[in-house]
Amino acid sequence: MTSSGADNEFLTLTFKSSVSTAAVGKDKENALKVVIIARYSDNTSVEQYVQLELSIQDCSCGCAVRSTLPAGWLTFMCYNVGADPTMSISDQMDYTAEAYDDERVYGWLYQWGRQDDGHQKRNSTAVLGGGYDPFGNPIDIPYDENSQIPAGFIHNGLLWFGNFVYFTGFPMDWHGNALSSLNDDLWNLNVYPDNNTCPVGWHVPTEVEWHSIVDGGSGQISKVVDDSGDNMTLSGNIWRFYTGNTKGWEVIPNGGRTTLFLPAAGIRFDSGEVLNTNSDGNYWSNTPINYSAFNFNITYGTLSTYEFNRANGLSVRCVADY
Repeated sequence: MTSSGADNEFLTLTFKSSVSTAAVGKDKENALKVVIIARYSDNTSVEQYVQLELSIQDCSCGCAVRSTLPAGWLTFMCYNVGADPTMSISDQMDYTAEAYDDERVYGWLYQWGRQDDGHQKRNSTAVLGGGYDPFGNPIDIPYDENSQIPAGFIHNGLLWFGNFVYFTGFPMDWHGNALSSLNDDLWNLNVYPDNNTCPVGWHVPTEVEWHSIVDGGSGQISKVVDDSGDNMTLSGNIWRFYTGNTKGWEVIPNGGRTTLFLPAAGIRFDSGEVLNTNSDGNYWSNTPINYSAFNFNITYGTLSTYEFNRANGLSVRCVADY
């Protein structure tokens, strides 16, 4: 530690290079701690002390944007789950996808509340669920302890585990497709912590968190925006639609530089078909509503949150715990 300034009012703390190795695998719960006690005299020459504590953990670096929530900021991952984590924002914007199933920028498409069992791959096999027996009764699916489709589960000769399970009738939910099978807690980490599709220290955003980086509020909200210009929102973020190789929305806190990019990664409809890549983007929230769940939709002319069938495959962009 070195000091500088006329009154030594500036302190520079330099870590040893070995701290990078020591911090591997550390999260908020078991982070390395550095305690700094600064001693100084105030303007009455009375000696004062202040204690600072630094937490050092494995990189949780992300893309911070303004928020209407009390913290004032939210930190998102800089890429969709399943996308290439080494690509910078500019790399993502400049990239030209080869096909609808190119995951490098677009990432994966999850059915709401499902774990990473392979179904989220853009080219995973689509399987017609058929959630009823020959007598019209819902079939009994032996969900595992996390209320997920168990490994090896086969119905009507079709493997469900690891595949994109879709249905043709109400309520369009991969989870049994019957009202009696609905489970609103699948992405409630207090109930099913193992269902988190995000790394430790991150989670699927709530519907309120998505709203907070636009104008705040909750529920089904639609904001009309200008595709050809900058759109200042109540959060303090400017939203700008990018029309280059990978289309999507740039988020620019305080009108400075782009710190978040949400690509128009398309959607896998509850029929199993992937459509609208490079024109629309739909991002899950972890918030259920009725028989569906809220999603954050980015498209030409609108930023909106509305309910969507849980059997649909949508993008996931993780937000940091706080």
